[in-house]
Amino acid sequence: MVTLPGSILEWRGVLMILGLAVIYQHHYKVGYFESNTEYLIIAVSGGLQHGFPEHDKLDYTGTKPPTKAIYLGRALVRGYRGYLDVMSPTHRQYVSEPARINSNVFATGCQEHANEYWVYAVDVRQAMMILANEPRFLSITPDTGLVDVQPSSSGYTTDLVRDLMLHEIRAQNKSDTTVVALPLVTAVWFDGESHLPSPIIDVLKDGTEITNFPQSLAKWAGVEPLDSQLPVVGELSTVCSEDDEGGTCPLSDAVGYHATVGPEKSYWDSIRNKIKAAEINRPTVEEAEEHAPSSWKCKNRARFGVSPDMARVNYPFKAKRLEEVLREVGYDIDFRSGEVMATKV
Repeated sequence: MVTLPGSILEWRGVLMILGLAVIYQHHYKVGYFESNTEYLIIAVSGGLQHGFPEHDKLDYTGTKPPTKAIYLGRALVRGYRGYLDVMSPTHRQYVSEPARINSNVFATGCQEHANEYWVYAVDVRQAMMILANEPRFLSITPDTGLVDVQPSSSGYTTDLVRDLMLHEIRAQNKSDTTVVALPLVTAVWFDGESHLPSPIIDVLKDGTEITNFPQSLAKWAGVEPLDSQLPVVGELSTVCSEDDEGGTCPLSDAVGYHATVGPEKSYWDSIRNKIKAAEINRPTVEEAEEHAPSSWKCKNRARFGVSPDMARVNYPFKAKRLEEVLREVGYDIDFRSGEVMATKV
């Protein structure tokens, strides 16, 4: 039997506790603990993506719980093409076992080339560490490649990214609503002995050849990508479980190359075997010259760098502002889990 409060003072106490609980829950989710946190939107392609061992390097660990990177979706960047970097023992990151591979995306300048990036909102305090911890030959450039936000990008720029970018284009009073600049992880040096062209995963009706890291890597190794490597906004809970520290992704994210059971082991074993074979059979000088980004004969040149009519989204968002902007375009954000949910129908 439940005993209800009898006096006005008791009721006031109950209401105060309930009110504080609601305020605490709201602030924990979107405000008090994160209100001064600033996020920078960065597009990555490689081991920092979901489902790969380096993914947690996007999170800022100077807070408890850590400030999680927020996955916003994918972005198609024309004039870029993915390569797989099979490292040699002469380089820092090389490890004989478990064998490892990097993704390097180069600016070829060809409109018919495009790479699909994964887009994250990252704590600005972590942004420099992302660059400092990047594998060899990589940089982050603010407006070289441009994100295609046209509907004709065939879903390779996903809805949330498109909606968010169009919101910022309007906010800056820019007239060009076809492209926008984001900080992009971009390779700066081609090593003919180690770089292999990433397999093309799709060709659009206009002839654009698309690469991305998880699907190109899987195609190269003759396997299917893991579910955790292909996250969908609003559905991260289907591939991630919650614990006291926030969200943790499955075995492949935490263990990766060291996976010992299940589909993850089969996947990583196949990747490992392909890497070891590629270490033995490296490209010849002629093959390297043929595959170099500078060798591409473009049918059409891609636009690099913004014009006065184009927007650059290279500035930080305070957590509260990011929440407001996402809500305006039909999404809700949970900073603790690092997940965004669609609220529009």
